[in-house]
Amino acid sequence: MGGLIAAIAFVLHAFANGLKNTKGLLRFHPGFLMPLGLGLAFLSGLAPIIGFNDPFMTGLWVPYDIPVLGTVGSALFFDLGVYFVVIGVTLTIIFTISESA
Repeated sequence: MGGLIAAIAFVLHAFANGLKNTKGLLRFHPGFLMPLGLGLAFLSGLAPIIGFNDPFMTGLWVPYDIPVLGTVGSALFFDLGVYFVVIGVTLTIIFTISESA
């Protein structure tokens, strides 16, 4: 849900300021976010197998609180990966449609 809302912000910016200016906000092509997010989500699920001999997608947690963030676990990295994938897919589709129109 958060990835769609973030993508909507870029779409609204494109409506207001033009597609060229919106693409200038992004330092890289949004298609780069898809493999980055997939890799991050996959590695967060693979970490328990590699490091602790636990099943795939077992939640791992840092044993102490990190200031401002609180307790950090592998679910955070999985969710960030999904967030990046959703933003990348949505912006790639929207930008492609906008360029052809």
